Amino acid sequence: MWLAGQTGGNAGDFENEDREAFHQIDLTLKRAGGSLADMVTMTVFIKDPRKGDRLTELRREIFLDGRSPGSALIPVSNFAVPGYCSRFRAWPCSGTGARTPIRARRDSPPIIGPRR
Repeated sequence: MWLAGQTGGNAGDFENEDREAFHQIDLTLKRAGGSLADMVTMTVFIKDPRKGDRLTELRREIFLDGRSPGSALIPVSNFAVPGYCSRFRAWPCSGTGARTPIRARRDSPPIIGPRR
């Protein structure tokens, strides 16, 4: 499973937008039997790279155990939907040992995050 294009609902407010994006990712992963704790890597596309340090602080607040996923921060000039500050792409794996991919059950509905 991988998630792409996740944004938060408060477009234009960097901190609240990113907190909401992490929350939406967590909700989507929980529907598949995982959580944010299962994320192993993520890419964040960001309009203002000066906000990168604040994003690092937010990650420390969200991943309290210090096990935040590896990540890349990629500056962009804009997004297809105007007004957003950042957009997330994430790759989770299940379990804490072997890091096996999270897979939805065959009989479950498709796992699709909320559209904005």
